[in-house]
Amino acid sequence: MKIFLFALVVYFLYVQVQKFDFDKFKSLKIINISFFILGIILLVLNWFFEFLKWNEIIQITKIKVERKIKVKSFLAGILTGFLTPNLLGNFIGRIYYFPRRERIEIVYLTFFSNAAQFFASIIFGLISILIIGFPADFEIDLSGIIVSFISLLILICLIFYFNLGSLCSIFFKNKKWFSRINFNEESTAFNFNFQFKQLIISFLRHGVFSFQYFLMLTSFGIKADFVLILLIWQVFFWSTLIPSLWLGKLGIRESMALWILGTYTNQLEIVLCSSLILWFVNQGITAIIAFPFFKLATKKND
Repeated sequence: MKIFLFALVVYFLYVQVQKFDFDKFKSLKIINISFFILGIILLVLNWFFEFLKWNEIIQITKIKVERKIKVKSFLAGILTGFLTPNLLGNFIGRIYYFPRRERIEIVYLTFFSNAAQFFASIIFGLISILIIGFPADFEIDLSGIIVSFISLLILICLIFYFNLGSLCSIFFKNKKWFSRINFNEESTAFNFNFQFKQLIISFLRHGVFSFQYFLMLTSFGIKADFVLILLIWQVFFWSTLIPSLWLGKLGIRESMALWILGTYTNQLEIVLCSSLILWFVNQGITAIIAFPFFKLATKKND
């Protein structure tokens, strides 16, 4: 099913690209260089927030580790996340830097960290739909029933997220590997603390890469207003719900951006170009930087 959905989205992208006038790409130029540069610089803040989430994981496991190992394992995780579906394989690169007895906790807690980022994208997307509706309609004309339903969905997302620990305890309580996780033995308040921090940092990170996208689009001349921000939230919302196979949602986010932002502007060449640049900045460059650290991790594991 994942392969089918991925292929369908890629085909949708192909159909849209066929409608492009490729001569327009030659005339694309950066109108606001300051916005463009700032969008690239925010890469550092984007991954800084993700590193804060990783640091929280290390602290809650009480693993004693040198700072350089913490950074190297984080970078290795960026690469393996980039190469796995929906960026969920970031734990793979991380665990090779730690003894086997500590890996289960890292995998388990990274699951919560990834879930926090997932729910952040969903919640912001639902808020956007509440305010401006679906992509084809910018008027606030949602019926009271739909508004109530979407509000309920937001509440359900939060309740589900903060009860993930309890659900895991129910499903995996008889598993030997689960009994070795110290995290589930801590108090409920402590668990809530960890998950709350992960969610808040995920909100901040979502704000950063949404603003990056906004800066890229406006640097090429797209009209800057609050509606554009809300539509960007919907781009991340729909692309988060659609499964990817590899390379950090490449193809999926571009398809969603052309569909959603195409109702806002007819400058689809700018939309595609901005989306690809953002992918290269946030995913491609960091994966290249992280590549040597994954090799080191593999060597250490051997």
